[in-house]
Amino acid sequence: MIKTIVIRAVLNGWIVDVGCQTVVFQKLDEMLKELAAYYKEPVIVTDIYLKNSVNSGKVQDVPQAGQPSQNIANEYLREPQKVPNVPYR
Repeated sequence: MIKTIVIRAVLNGWIVDVGCQTVVFQKLDEMLKELAAYYKEPVIVTDIYLKNSVNSGKVQDVPQAGQPSQNIANEYLREPQKVPNVPYR
């Protein structure tokens, strides 16, 4: 089944959202070739992309909007640091 495709042009390429997945391309011809392949065989191409993804298994660790990761939260929640009194020149 072909999912909704949204293409956004950015400074250095294109961000392509296919359903709930996002892929980034830097070359127009590569993006068009991959989209053509997806239209011909959406299930096969989706499986290939998911199997060969760079961040496979890591994407689930990314915090959702409004939920900072523990490292970021710790950075903001730590005790305030005393700023040394530096005279203005």
